[in-house]
Amino acid sequence: HNLQTLLRQSLEQSGLFGARFRECAGRALLLTKARFNQRLPLWMSRLQAKKLMTTVKDYSDFPVLLETWRTCLMDEFELDSLAAMLAEVEDGIIAWSCVSTSTPSPFAANITFSQINRYMYADDSPENQQPSSLSDRLIKDAIAHEHLRPRLKAQTVARFVEKRQRRSPDYQPSESNEWREWVKERILIPADDYSGPDEGLCRVHDGSRQWITHPELLHGLIHSGLVCAAQTTDPVIRIEDPRSATQFALELLSFYGPLSKRAIEDRIPSIPDDLFEDQETLFSEWVSGPLLEADDTIYYCDPDNYEILLRFQRAALRPEVIARPAGSLPGAIAHWQGFGKSTSTDHIIDALQRLRGYSAPVKVWLGDLLASRFQSLSPSSFDEALIEAELGWQGTGRETITIGYPEDIALLAEAREFGSVPGLFADPAARYSFVQLADRQSEPLDVFSERFWEAVWQGELTADTLAPLNQGLVRGFKLPSVGSAEASERRPFRARRRGFSPSSRGYGGNWQLSVAAEEADDPLVVLEDDKERARLLLDRYGFLCRELANREGGKLRWAKLFRALCMMELSGEIVSGYFYTGFSGPQFMTPAALQSFGRDREATPFWINALDPASPCGLGLVDPDLPQRRPQNYLSYVADELALVIENLGRKLTFHLPPDHPGLIEVLQPLCHLVKRHGRVVVDIINDNPARSSPYLEAIGQILKGVKDHKQIYFESR
Repeated sequence: HNLQTLLRQSLEQSGLFGARFRECAGRALLLTKARFNQRLPLWMSRLQAKKLMTTVKDYSDFPVLLETWRTCLMDEFELDSLAAMLAEVEDGIIAWSCVSTSTPSPFAANITFSQINRYMYADDSPENQQPSSLSDRLIKDAIAHEHLRPRLKAQTVARFVEKRQRRSPDYQPSESNEWREWVKERILIPADDYSGPDEGLCRVHDGSRQWITHPELLHGLIHSGLVCAAQTTDPVIRIEDPRSATQFALELLSFYGPLSKRAIEDRIPSIPDDLFEDQETLFSEWVSGPLLEADDTIYYCDPDNYEILLRFQRAALRPEVIARPAGSLPGAIAHWQGFGKSTSTDHIIDALQRLRGYSAPVKVWLGDLLASRFQSLSPSSFDEALIEAELGWQGTGRETITIGYPEDIALLAEAREFGSVPGLFADPAARYSFVQLADRQSEPLDVFSERFWEAVWQGELTADTLAPLNQGLVRGFKLPSVGSAEASERRPFRARRRGFSPSSRGYGGNWQLSVAAEEADDPLVVLEDDKERARLLLDRYGFLCRELANREGGKLRWAKLFRALCMMELSGEIVSGYFYTGFSGPQFMTPAALQSFGRDREATPFWINALDPASPCGLGLVDPDLPQRRPQNYLSYVADELALVIENLGRKLTFHLPPDHPGLIEVLQPLCHLVKRHGRVVVDIINDNPARSSPYLEAIGQILKGVKDHKQIYFESR
């Protein structure tokens, strides 16, 4: 009965509502940016959305707020099902019980840790810098709220203290001078914890308790009041030290993990008056509360040490996985990218989303990448999905392109100087046909075509469809010559163009200038851009290592992304570990991919071009069975194992299955694909033997028609 009331009270304060408000405000064009074609970093759009929401909260009928409520209540929630379930709980149909546990459930722990990451690593300064009407006491209570912090494991604290106090054999000082400098840094070390030489050091006594200190600190400790003069019999060297007793105490306690008040009293000769009583010191110098698991005692910890301990614990809580061989990576990537799904526009768009920013030859993009992911694909499916998803393409090299959203392409584009073709655009923001651009210059059409495509490959201009790329593949990206130069000069250009056959009148599509890449100067913007680039690769592979990033090249190289990856791992967005053997350096994986990594899955047959992102070619793996990373080569897998290698468009076949293997027909799918594309495939060698006498011909003949002559055998469709 009070569900709507509770939603009204709490939903607007949630991260879900804030995220949906940001999306609605973006669709309403209320999140401004300097230029329409400039990418707005995620952190900046969040900041603008927060400011906007703070401003409009007082309006009772602000349209974007209403749309956000509608999105949450109608699109995101299933309120009818929730109400029915609550009614069943109220009626006793669904029984419930109360239980107390020492640790949160997996669901609660995940929610808690997400909120901790937000407060620990994000800078959420208020938009309004005026002091709020809340009392200082409430603000301090919110800062020190113990439920926002995870509890530490005792073994994590012990491991940290052992290293912080240099008690591990590899961390201990080795010479007398090093020991004295270490004591000077520690200020006061309990005698029971000190295992070094006493030479040149002083002792402080308080009954049965003893501490080791440095002679140069003794006068300052006595003058501050932390140590009484009567507590030492060593000579006091008068060396002025401006530090107070509280400062001394905080510094020497910074070498410990969480300590109870009783433990702190045992480690210091006397407790400064303001160490616990002064509220400013308590909240600025300590993290306090029940900090240890299964222990409700109030502990105090240095804030920097607490952050380090959280990192230690995060590293310790990373799931332990058994590294898999690098040869299983193609199957994992194929599963991650959704190979073998039904051919629908939504599934094609999902596949294209995974491939955003990937650079490959045009013939591989148009002929192989989607064909290997979907069994039956119409020639227009690629273009239709590209248009529906509002994705575009851009040249990245000679007859090489990438696809993506404008912001993706801008992230990956290199700074460059435009050539002469962009000068033909009377309006740089408009779109023109190839014929319109050709009319604005005087070169023969075949000469202009070469210059035009050179500009396309340099990323200077792009079209709104894939049609010109398909036409270019058929023509070799060239137009036939008109004739002699003299004849061309004597005829008007329009007449020369009209003299061509219909198939040679240029290329289809509407062409527009690409946005010039701009290098950011702000380090924060650079870091955010590198994170977005890293997310492109993580979306594509679910897993990332040095070899994968370097194979992508350009702005996706490992050295460029590594710092951003470390920051993402620190914030909990990704995890690091040792997942696959055969790769160098750290490895990163998304939480979603890690869940898939730990589950057994059904390995379905699949095939790929050697230039496919799922291909292991070009990763430097020590595997003699892998072909060169060339567009003429293909690989076919069964049960995540390499089963067939096709080289030089079928001239050479290498099977890794026996001729009578029951899965051999499925392995031959890339050969059928080549026959479909090229009409027929000539095979010279099968498993290093002449193809004419191979035992594999019988299996191939079940799906393709084989024709022999006195030298070779070729296959065509039945």
